[in-house]
Amino acid sequence: MGVLWQDIRYSLRSLAKSPGFSSVVMLTLAVGIGATVAMYSILEAALGRSLPFQDPQSLVLGRATFNGNVNPFASFPDYLDYRDQNQSFESLAALTGFTLPVTITGVDEPERLTGILVTGGLFPTLGASAHLGRTFSAEESAPGGTPALLLSYGYWQRQFGGSTEVLDRTVNINGTPMPIVGVMPADFHFLYDVDAWLPGADGGPMTGIRRYHNWVMVGRLKPGVTTEEAQAEMDLISAQLTEAYPESNSNKALQIDGLHEALVEDYRQILFILMGAILLVLLIACGNVASLLMA
Repeated sequence: MGVLWQDIRYSLRSLAKSPGFSSVVMLTLAVGIGATVAMYSILEAALGRSLPFQDPQSLVLGRATFNGNVNPFASFPDYLDYRDQNQSFESLAALTGFTLPVTITGVDEPERLTGILVTGGLFPTLGASAHLGRTFSAEESAPGGTPALLLSYGYWQRQFGGSTEVLDRTVNINGTPMPIVGVMPADFHFLYDVDAWLPGADGGPMTGIRRYHNWVMVGRLKPGVTTEEAQAEMDLISAQLTEAYPESNSNKALQIDGLHEALVEDYRQILFILMGAILLVLLIACGNVASLLMA
């Protein structure tokens, strides 16, 4: 410890004798180290952390493929067949692969919101509960079910001031009366930032034609079932659908991937390239400091 303390005192004296040189060295290293730490934090957040859902390892994303290429949207009739014929999933839900602009009236001022259609099983599949009220019931998600509306936390705060009396309100969405049944937690997010969720059911919008592909599937595997086993079963169902509906399902299948892997696959390569570039910046910074010391 005595030798270490002597080295520290010697270093401090050396820095004090050349404040300009010391400042340049510390600034150079700070830039390189700071950029590296920041990029590593982004990489760890995107690739290292698990999804904020219950038992995220068992969650998968189902995307349609055409001639082996990911679409990724499937038709609602195909979703119903995959849901009803499989033995691999505890639950299989679906949501539209894009957001829908909707107009809300029956509030202080009519407003244009961002909404999305989801099947009633989406929230139980993710293990997500409402912050206030409840999510969609089986009756609301059934064909011909009663309309219902689920709000985001942000819109609830902005429009209703966080009032719990919102559950007693009925508003109009595109002219259709819909009771507000719940509010999702502030930290809930899945695929899209939306103001409201609406129940999607067979017979509703974008559900009746097999050749129209508008839906993404989300499933939870049964305990002990692997992604590979689920994929094999989906391939078998896809072959049966191709035989039953050759005009709409020829060369079409369903690809099953772990949810986390599917969500980051478009960014993984870019993030690693950026991390490599930042490491080069750190090496350049260290090289510059070494050159300064030699000079």
